[in-house]
Amino acid sequence: MAAVPAGHPLAGTKSVTLRRLAREPFVETDPTWTTRHRTDRAFAAAGLTRRIACEVADWRLLLDLVRAGLGIALAPPSQVGATDEESGQKLRLVPLAGAEIERELALVLPAGLAASPAARRIASYLCARTRESVAEA
Repeated sequence: MAAVPAGHPLAGTKSVTLRRLAREPFVETDPTWTTRHRTDRAFAAAGLTRRIACEVADWRLLLDLVRAGLGIALAPPSQVGATDEESGQKLRLVPLAGAEIERELALVLPAGLAASPAARRIASYLCARTRESVAEA
């Protein structure tokens, strides 16, 4: 999902292509993050480059900079939903058209040990919340 400030021209669109996004300045995650690697690969696969206005290693700061109009970002809906209420919803999510950037989540348990009831409840909660985030997007 493209995260854009509420007043941005893309905020009212139903979807946006990577080609269109490449014309905008980006607020990006740290180059070592998997999210960043996947975004870089998606633009490279499309033969596009983007201008990175700044790089940060914190989702909250990244989204605050987008809200402030420093640039746009590609962000998982789960990250946006976690902070958007605090901001007065000054951020809009626009679905990508013609490209998918997958995000992989994993829950790891020790080999050979059964998950405790608490671990099963946490896993169930995380799976349900992830499904809700995807459905909301």
